[in-house]
Amino acid sequence: MAVKKSVKPSQIKTFSIENLRYLFGVSEPERDWPQSIAWAIVTTAVMLTFAVVVNQWIGRTIHWDWVVMFGSIAFIGLSVGRKARIL
Repeated sequence: MAVKKSVKPSQIKTFSIENLRYLFGVSEPERDWPQSIAWAIVTTAVMLTFAVVVNQWIGRTIHWDWVVMFGSIAFIGLSVGRKARIL
């Protein structure tokens, strides 16, 4: 279990990688952005490919505006989570 360091309450309200690491109790060093982004690209591509294949199997139409929106959200979330070592 990681030891949480002392942080002022006003600092917790600020969105940053360091605050995410503190809130999840991660004490390991950060990952590099290129590694985190590459991992997020691969993971997002696999998720979207799975969604497209499953929707075609069940005979549903893909709404690409939704795919773009949720794919972008997933990519950003996975990148930040991987950088902060919470994923």
